[in-house]
Amino acid sequence: MNKKVTMIIPVYNGAAYIESCVSSVLTQTYPNLHCLLINDGSTDNSAALLDRLANAHPDRIRVIHQENAGVATTRNRGIQLADGDYLMFADNDDFMEPDYVAHMVQILEEQQADMVVSGFHRTGEDGNIQFTHRLTQDPWAKYRAVAPWGRIMRRDFVLKHALAFGEFKVGEDSYFSVSAYQTGGKIVTTDYIGYHWINRPTSVSNTIQKRSDITSALPMLEGLSKRVSPSTKEAKTLFDYFIIKFIAWHLTFIAKDTAWPVVSDTCESYYAWLSKHLPDYRKSPEVSPFRPAGELLGIRLTVWLMTKSPMWFKKVLLRVYGLLP
Repeated sequence: MNKKVTMIIPVYNGAAYIESCVSSVLTQTYPNLHCLLINDGSTDNSAALLDRLANAHPDRIRVIHQENAGVATTRNRGIQLADGDYLMFADNDDFMEPDYVAHMVQILEEQQADMVVSGFHRTGEDGNIQFTHRLTQDPWAKYRAVAPWGRIMRRDFVLKHALAFGEFKVGEDSYFSVSAYQTGGKIVTTDYIGYHWINRPTSVSNTIQKRSDITSALPMLEGLSKRVSPSTKEAKTLFDYFIIKFIAWHLTFIAKDTAWPVVSDTCESYYAWLSKHLPDYRKSPEVSPFRPAGELLGIRLTVWLMTKSPMWFKKVLLRVYGLLP
């Protein structure tokens, strides 16, 4: 008998995209798949659209309406309301290949895993794939994918470890995924890709999250550092590198859309925090042009340069990067 899969989809002002997303769920080849749509206080006509979809597919779709609470709270509510053996997530403006769920279930069961993590296609609004983020099976590879989608997990694993999305403006999904990676559960990666993350210029990740005068990575890093206690030397090494990389990544992420004085101050505050919480971060064995295995060369070099260089050179790198077209 096919185990039940619950696909959790938070919806906020998604009227323009939600029907396409839900259609890609309803056309999945996996038979025992149910869609939990949570309307997070939308102000467009998402609520009416969701009710219409639920009425048309009462055996496949459940709709919940709530006052606006944010995506982290909404996903956490979905975990509590879901009744599937396995959980998956999707964003309301993305879509999936028809065999996506079936393929992910197959890997989970064959590997007897608690969670399977895949890469994704970054796809334009025109439907053309802009680039493909494919994972290897190296220990580090799972840390290259921290979004809630592009994965499948056992619901009892999530509940056992009280996994939850953090209430942060940046990194709420990293908090969930990296916490999962540190539980000691069996987490496997796959080079299969069936999820399309749509690149929309008006998305939160392309607007608000690129401004460090509005968002900061430190609350998430602080929360994650308090929650996670790596149980092995390898887990500790990979966790430390994730923290180091996240800081370098977020600085380059904000460099183009934030005023330079703010970027400069953010750089100083991030590395001051890192020096306090991980004093030997420059000695991390994974900070190298040649490591970790499974990481892209360009990212290795960026993290290596940002980690090993003095503050003035870090700022030069960010300034130059921010001025590039």
